[in-house]
Amino acid sequence: MDVRWYRKKFKIPVHLYEDRRDRTDVQDSDYRGRTALSRFELQEGILSLELKNLRHTDSGVYSCFATDGFWYGQGKTELIVRALGTQPSVSMDSSQGEQTRLVCRSEGWSPEPEVIWRDRDGNDVTSLSNTTVQSDSQGFLSVSSYIKIKQQSSVFSCLLRSKTPKPDWESKLHISSEYHIFVD
Repeated sequence: MDVRWYRKKFKIPVHLYEDRRDRTDVQDSDYRGRTALSRFELQEGILSLELKNLRHTDSGVYSCFATDGFWYGQGKTELIVRALGTQPSVSMDSSQGEQTRLVCRSEGWSPEPEVIWRDRDGNDVTSLSNTTVQSDSQGFLSVSSYIKIKQQSSVFSCLLRSKTPKPDWESKLHISSEYHIFVD
């Protein structure tokens, strides 16, 4: 049986099993060394593709075409790569002449998370913040958000929430009037 897994172009397979061997010579270079089909499962009619070292760019629709010379079949499946980023770190940044601000950073997200700032009473103060998002070489996102604060004792928290139902990461920073920092 010949089995071809591909994304957009049939002639550039993600994985090709043909003439009883894996054909890495025609495989999409982005997938070389990261895919496998089980020979045992093939004998049982199972055509599952194993994809290792997932990347954000692997998200998408995968098509499978199989034939034994007389019979053929095809199917599609969608892969969605999601990543919960690192626990956010909160630090204080005060440049000369500028208002003091808190900076919240986290990396490794997919898709982009929601950022929520709260004050000591639990009030949402996100509207007072600015957030930037950058993508790394693998398509995962780094988030940096800051909020300006007054020079007084206070407690702030920065919550990064996945837009999919997964755990949230939150960090708090207690600022005393002398700027001694205590991280929870």
